[in-house]
Amino acid sequence: MMRRPSAGERTVLIGCIFALIPITLFLGFLLLVYSFFNACAHSSLFAVDSDSSSPPPAEQPAPSVPPVPEAPAVPEVPEIPEIPEAPVVPEIPPSPAPPEPPPPAPHLRHIRWGMTPDEVRAAEAPLDPLRTTATTLAYTTTTLDLPCLLTYTFRNARLAAARLQFSLPSTGDIPALSPVAAQAAYLWLRAQLAARYGAPSTETHATRPRSTTHLADRAARSREDADQYAATLATARRRLADRTARLREKYRNWPEAAARIDRELATERRYVADLEAWVADTRAAEKTAQAAIDQSRRDDATAPLAARDTATWHAPALPHAVTLSADYTTHPARLEIRYKTTLPLLAPDGSDEL
Repeated sequence: MMRRPSAGERTVLIGCIFALIPITLFLGFLLLVYSFFNACAHSSLFAVDSDSSSPPPAEQPAPSVPPVPEAPAVPEVPEIPEIPEAPVVPEIPPSPAPPEPPPPAPHLRHIRWGMTPDEVRAAEAPLDPLRTTATTLAYTTTTLDLPCLLTYTFRNARLAAARLQFSLPSTGDIPALSPVAAQAAYLWLRAQLAARYGAPSTETHATRPRSTTHLADRAARSREDADQYAATLATARRRLADRTARLREKYRNWPEAAARIDRELATERRYVADLEAWVADTRAAEKTAQAAIDQSRRDDATAPLAARDTATWHAPALPHAVTLSADYTTHPARLEIRYKTTLPLLAPDGSDEL
């Protein structure tokens, strides 16, 4: 009796059948292609065989041509040599115009040495001069965030020098400088100039002792007051002693003599006590002032105060000499920069004065 296939075997059998279908179709396609190429080869071979079996065409006799009489000989003409064509010179495009040179760099701010007053005015526009003379133009401006008075000086109508003043109490826009502020501004300006021109060519630093005049005056006044109070105190003490002796003699037999004497001498005793306090205070003030004078002298020996600072820059490569100076002894302190050209300037008629 035959066994009935299970579900898994049926599934496998169905899968095999479906797998054979595309294979069968592919083989049929290959068979059709092969049949097509075989038929094409048979047809070409049959065409070649039919062409080779046909007989060749019969040869026909060539027609007779009458003889042509010979032409008379023509003399040979010498060949004319060809003239070579002139070479074509390519047109050279015109060279472009050279670019305009950049404007020369300014020597200071927006100006150059040798400018006329009108040229300086145009360079400093829109600033208007604060003062104008035959040889100067003055402006109030700011340099490195420091307000200053800028003065241009002309020689033979040509710009020759400039000055920047940073402490002018007479100008409302420029505040006065204290010695400490002037010294700080000097160090700031020196650093900026050194960054542009290098180390200074020369430099000086002058010191000064601390002022003790007011301390000496205070000590002298205290000493004088103490001496006067001491003389007055000696007189008051003698007078108090004489009056005390007289009152004791007067109230010698009184039962309350001490109380009466104290009551009558209270004012004079208070006056003597005040004089003693005044003498002590003035002597102490004199000692305090003298101690301050001694301390100032010790400070002068270890860290003296700056009096004047000056730094100059001068080199052949520079178009001007620069001088930075500060004076801390004046009230207010003075701080300024001076520029003086080293270039030869022409006189108005065009001649060189040097």
